[in-house]
Amino acid sequence: MFRTNRDRPLTEYQKNELIDFVTGTMNHVLEAGQTIQLIEEYDLLIRVVLQEESFVGAIYALSDCRIDASGLVDFPEKPLFVGTRDYYNVQDHEYELDQQSLDRMDGQSREALILVSGLFLAFKTEAAAQPGELSEDEQQRILPVLKTCLQQTYVDREPGYGTLEEFDTLIMTTPMDNGMSLALFELSECVMQLGTPVELPMNPLYVGVLDHREGFTGNANSEIQGTKHEQVAQYIHMCLVQSLRTA
Repeated sequence: MFRTNRDRPLTEYQKNELIDFVTGTMNHVLEAGQTIQLIEEYDLLIRVVLQEESFVGAIYALSDCRIDASGLVDFPEKPLFVGTRDYYNVQDHEYELDQQSLDRMDGQSREALILVSGLFLAFKTEAAAQPGELSEDEQQRILPVLKTCLQQTYVDREPGYGTLEEFDTLIMTTPMDNGMSLALFELSECVMQLGTPVELPMNPLYVGVLDHREGFTGNANSEIQGTKHEQVAQYIHMCLVQSLRTA
């Protein structure tokens, strides 16, 4: 016989709510680089950060966290769950659960914690499901060009341009009040004069907006799916997310 409603197993509806919650949380991390979300019904707080090519997640008892009026959180020393998993390979992960704290939780909160932590470890990014990745050498040939464009835009507050001839790609960055925008174009379709584009194709390969208050959004042209342009766009997308997290 169940002692209280809090000791009853989660219903299918409650489980589906948690699945949707974790999906939304992870998608927000992909856009903004990090997030803190509350699950008040189960006295849980989840924090996820994207570090290089890994997700680092921690789940705390919400009642043990102190949140001030500005929303800043003072976390307890030990989380209920902490885990690290690879961005691409969901099988590459490690985690730790505080079993003593779990034993003191009511049944529904404990089940919710285990479900959410498992969903975090198993979440598949779109990039993980798509075939083909740039080699490390290819990434290293893109990175200096991207950094130059970002420096022109962030430091000099001017539009930045860079060409990746081997990938037939033009990078264009433009300053905004709270960040920058970035677009990728097919280089062979651009009209260039002295290294500066004077005429661009109507449809970019990729467009991203980096806003230090609102986060990051990026969208690729569906026509580049399965091409080298898509791999370049995915890599630059990751770099922009990291730029937001460390800015």
